[in-house]
Amino acid sequence: MKFFVLLLLICYGFPILAQIDNENPPWELEAGEASTQAEMNRLSFSEGAIADSVMNVLYAEIIKIANENLQNQKVENSDDANFTRNRRRLKKAIIIGQKQFLKYRKQLTAVPNLAYEGGSIRPYAVNLVYKDATVGRIKLLQSYMDEYFEK
Repeated sequence: MKFFVLLLLICYGFPILAQIDNENPPWELEAGEASTQAEMNRLSFSEGAIADSVMNVLYAEIIKIANENLQNQKVENSDDANFTRNRRRLKKAIIIGQKQFLKYRKQLTAVPNLAYEGGSIRPYAVNLVYKDATVGRIKLLQSYMDEYFEK
């Protein structure tokens, strides 16, 4: 079922994202399916990959809406020009923030990677930090969408 949700996200984008149940998000897979460390490692990797896909779809939708808003904005006076300039800066700030987040997330995962180096739990610990950071970013992007980029 979770794989099907991921496939829908990738194929159809944000409209599906709006229907995600935050009480049961697609990146939270059934832990009962994993009984060995190797299975837990694979499961945690899948959870991180799903969260990453959701984040990428949401980010792409924000940029798409920002571009549409800029294209549709008519400049008739100085207030309109200021608004348009502000929207361009907002879009640029979100793009820069996303690039910086990706670097930051990589650094976050370096800690458990080094702490558990050589251990069988290392992939699980790295994947958990990766997923948690990504879920935090999803929540922030969702708040941006709600606050600044309503369609």
